[in-house]
Amino acid sequence: MSENDNNKSTGDVEAQDLAKNWSILSRFQQGQRLKELVASGRSMRGLAKTIGRSEATVRKRVDLANLSPAEREAVESGQASVKGSLKKVRKKRAASAPKVPTDPEERKKFVEAKAQLTLSWIAKEIAMDEQAIAKLPAPEQRSAAREAILKHRIEVLEKAREQPFFEREAFGKPLQNSRVPLSRADPHKVIKRCKPKGEMGTTGPDHLNYWIKWFDNWASRIIADWRLRYHVLNRAIQLLEEEIQNPGHG
Repeated sequence: MSENDNNKSTGDVEAQDLAKNWSILSRFQQGQRLKELVASGRSMRGLAKTIGRSEATVRKRVDLANLSPAEREAVESGQASVKGSLKKVRKKRAASAPKVPTDPEERKKFVEAKAQLTLSWIAKEIAMDEQAIAKLPAPEQRSAAREAILKHRIEVLEKAREQPFFEREAFGKPLQNSRVPLSRADPHKVIKRCKPKGEMGTTGPDHLNYWIKWFDNWASRIIADWRLRYHVLNRAIQLLEEEIQNPGHG
């Protein structure tokens, strides 16, 4: 059994134990147990099913676990309401979310940085097979092979650009299992956590849909404004097109 499978099995046992003892635990104890399970990689939706409670209840309990000792004491003593304390927790979380730059020069820098991040991600997922390309007999064939891969990357980003970001209910929603505020999180780690579950599939359309979903998952966390996402994709596509026109200078 792999380490991941072992962690999952342990998490299942702990979640089932929490379900069994739910009624005898205080809401703060419930929240702390849930917080630990979420930190270990369990989803709030999955935990809600396991313990037989609503996802909203799970979220509230986890938020309670994030209260400071002073805030918790105030709730327990009746000096502060649960509702008011939860609002404070959520306000702090919202404040830690990525900020959208308003200054034109800062927006330009933001777009450029996120375009480079996008190119880094897509290059890793649709990599150049340098060994296979090097085996091609003619320079023209090697050049054509590299161009085909760059065009494939462009196709993925163009399809991602066509997605109606502004219609997504999950737009801008913070990661449920993030241990640190996204404003301070390593974007490459955020991207890794946002990888879609399940297999990619075997056909070209399967791959394309997988990458589009993956981009949508991480971009909604790292690029909070859908308009900026559109500009980021435009810039990334432009850079790839420049690389095709000027090989080695992209």
